[in-house]
Amino acid sequence: MSFNFPDPAVQQKVTNIVTGVTYVWQDPPGKWVVESHSQPSDSDINTYMSNLEGHVQRNERDIDTLETEVASNDVDIVAIEARGVSNQTDLDALEAEVDQNEEQLQAMSTALFNTQNRVHNLESLDIQNALSALAVARADIIDLKSKVSSLEQQAFLILE
Repeated sequence: MSFNFPDPAVQQKVTNIVTGVTYVWQDPPGKWVVESHSQPSDSDINTYMSNLEGHVQRNERDIDTLETEVASNDVDIVAIEARGVSNQTDLDALEAEVDQNEEQLQAMSTALFNTQNRVHNLESLDIQNALSALAVARADIIDLKSKVSSLEQQAFLILE
């Protein structure tokens, strides 16, 4: 564990209990200088070791916690990726359905346009003229049927 010097505005003398070196803040030149060097006491070493062991245990617990969180996050990521694949599949199906609906809508629009044109043509049709033309056509058909019948009889007589 590294040794950290305190803020010299708060504390001007400090001892590193691991090394037994005592430092003093000198201004000028504005730096920590060695005041004395002594062998740390057993009590100081035991305190330091106890503190160090506490730090190690906390770090190990933190590592275990982080590993658990990472594993949980990995599971969450897999679930999110699976949902993403599922959502993409659903999106692809919806896009295909939209394309199909657009094609049907286009066909229906074309049919509607054609129907509107036919209705417009019917609206401009003169019914009286159409009925007169129909009556003339019926008369022509009756006349043609009569002529066909007459020709058939003549053909029959010729064949006999």
